[in-house]
Amino acid sequence: MKKIFVAILIALTALSCSQRDNRIVRRIAKHIDAHDQTLDLSTIAPFEWDRVFFFQPYTAQSTIEQAIGCPWAEYMKSGIGYSDTFTLILFVNKGEVVAWCRNPRNNGECTTLYGTNGYTRADAFIIEYSGWAKWPNIKKK
Repeated sequence: MKKIFVAILIALTALSCSQRDNRIVRRIAKHIDAHDQTLDLSTIAPFEWDRVFFFQPYTAQSTIEQAIGCPWAEYMKSGIGYSDTFTLILFVNKGEVVAWCRNPRNNGECTTLYGTNGYTRADAFIIEYSGWAKWPNIKKK
């Protein structure tokens, strides 16, 4: 009986932890590849979340945790503290990180989305393509 209880406790703990979700990056890439003009994060991330945050390269763990309002144990796994090749996107639900991804900068630059209190499911985003290379920029509508 004790072994069953421990197994259930371990399973629940694993489910409650945030997870890196590469499907989000692939879904964003599909919109970029299709030269879409809009980006609906509620369909790209079709799980329960109430806020999404975008963090720039080299963001400190304390800055992230202050912004999202809770500790985040996967900071070191994310690599955001030492890499400038991606934007860190965190999805939070009821004060807990439920998913995160590393969105490569060539898969939608997010510089205008940094440093906010996050965005809700209701917020709309656009994709603008600039320069001779048509570099994709994701912005709030």
